[in-house]
Amino acid sequence: YDSVRTWLAAPVLEIGTGFGTYTGLLLNHGRVITADIDPVCLEEARRRYPSADLQTAVVDLNDRSIVARLSQYGANSIFCSNVLEHIDDDVAALSGLHDAIAPGGAICIIVPAHQR
Repeated sequence: YDSVRTWLAAPVLEIGTGFGTYTGLLLNHGRVITADIDPVCLEEARRRYPSADLQTAVVDLNDRSIVARLSQYGANSIFCSNVLEHIDDDVAALSGLHDAIAPGGAICIIVPAHQR
């Protein structure tokens, strides 16, 4: 998080919320849209941060039609940690994320250093 926080601006679209490891930190920037393929993870985020400016969305980065709808959130930045290595067509997913972000916005991506 410390390596990318400089480029984060609300609203932040968090791709791959998981158990909300980064959600609390992202909320320091303002409104966050948490997105995950697992609705249970999104419900946990709502439970952990009940009074936060938080919106949730079920998103499967393997589904281009869902990725195409991400622009509706008006994100100024996207935070994606340890997700892209699970996506069949990561190039298409990244293209969709690029199209979803506001002009001049930043996409902050963290991926594993090794394929283990």
